[in-house]
Formats: sequence, structure tokens, C-alpha cells
Amino acid sequence: MSERTKGMSVEQERSPRLSDKVYASLLSGIVDSTYPRNKNLPTEHELAKQFGVSRTVVRQAIVRLREDGLVQSRQGSGTLVLRRPNEAMLQFAPVSSIADIRRCFEFRSKLEGGAAEFAALHHDSAALEALENALSSHERIIANSVTGEPAVRDVAQGVEADSNFHMAVARASMNHFFVLTLESVRTQVLFGMNLAHSLNLLQQAELLRTVYGEHSVIYENIRDRNAQGAREAMELHIARTRQRMFESPQGMGLVKELRVSPNTGGGR
Repeated sequence: MSERTKGMSVEQERSPRLSDKVYASLLSGIVDSTYPRNKNLPTEHELAKQFGVSRTVVRQAIVRLREDGLVQSRQGSGTLVLRRPNEAMLQFAPVSSIADIRRCFEFRSKLEGGAAEFAALHHDSAALEALENALSSHERIIANSVTGEPAVRDVAQGVEADSNFHMAVARASMNHFFVLTLESVRTQVLFGMNLAHSLNLLQQAELLRTVYGEHSVIYENIRDRNAQGAREAMELHIARTRQRMFESPQGMGLVKELRVSPNTGGGR
């Protein structure tokens, strides 16, 4: 192996950690308006020099910000800051941990997307009933939801309903490894759910309806044995949950792009 190849390997091994740090720094700068809304970020070259990393590392961090809906890259015009995330985010989680929270959502997307796909293929009547019960419980919470300061109660109930549905999907896969794996990261999953719900404290009723709507689409695909649709609906739900952490409460709404995919006979 040449010295150049060795050097590239070292950078590739370090890149994920470095991009986490750059991502966290840029996120913090957007929150505190070091990088103001409707203004461009510094160029990749300037950021690479500022952080002492390669432009590839900077590019990885910017891709994450773009996926979070915070920036928009425009060819020939730089990277525009679209919005500031809710400042309350940093009251619940230090900015240094946001990258890890994000990685957990990425992991969940693939894990739970697979669980939903297998649930569509292999669920039995008892598993389907458990999913229906989880949705019914969520409906009751929506009916009893409140606004204002007492909405703290709704956060706890909403997180519980959210968690129960996701565990029911894992069990419906009829593969206990999905259940065991999801249980093994339960602490991280619940932290992410609590963060997403807590950041929309005064909009709990709206958030509960949004999550319920997304869960319903997942359930319908599982019920109809649409494996591809179930996977896609679950992956989109988790992606939107992550993105809601970075949106202002006023920007939250029903997920219009969430649609039941045409039934493909359960195949992929």
C-alpha cells in the first residue's frame, strides 16, 4: 500500500468523527445566528480551512444539514441557510450529541423499515390486533389531549404511544431479532422520541395527529401485506420525525408526501 493510499485510509476512518464535529459546529452556528437565516454559509474551502479538515468532510456535514431541511445548496451560488432550528433543542440535548441522535434515527430507519417490511409479509391476526390496539390507544390520547402548560402530560403519553406502536411493528415481523435489537437501543430511541415531542410542547395535539397519521399509513401497508409500501412508509416516518426536531412548531403539519405505495403483491 502506498503512502498516499495509507493517508487516504486514515482520513476515511477519521471522516465520520470529523464530519460529526463540523456538523455540530455548523448547527450551533445556525442556532445562534453566527450563520444567519437567508444568508450563505462560508464556502467549502473557507470552512475546510476554518475547521482544519478536508472539503470532503465539510461536504458530508453540509449534506446532513441539507437533509435536516436547514440549508439549501445551489449550484454556483453557495449554500443558503433556510431556517434556524428551534432553540429549545439545545435545552434538551447538547449540540455535541445531536450528531449521535441523528445517527440513531438513520439506524432506526433501516432497522425498522426492515421490520415493517417483514411485518407485512409475516404478520398473523394477533400481531395485527396488537397494531390496531396501539393505534386505538393513540386515538384516545388525541381525544384527551390538552394545550398549554399541561401539555407536558401529553408528551409522556405521546412518547409511550409512539414507542408501543414501533415495538408492535417489530413483534409483527415474527423475527425476534428485530425486537431484541430495538429493545437494545431503547434508551436512545426514547430520548429521540422525547426530544421530538418536547420541542413541540404547545402543538402536542397537532403533533399527535401527525404521528398518528404516519403510523396509520404504516399499519395499512402491513395490513394489506404491501411489503415495499410498509418499508417506505416507516422509513419516511422516521426521517420526518428527525426533521421535525429542526423545524419550528409553526412549520409542522401533515406529511403530504406520505402515500400508500401501489400494492406490489408483497414483494420488493
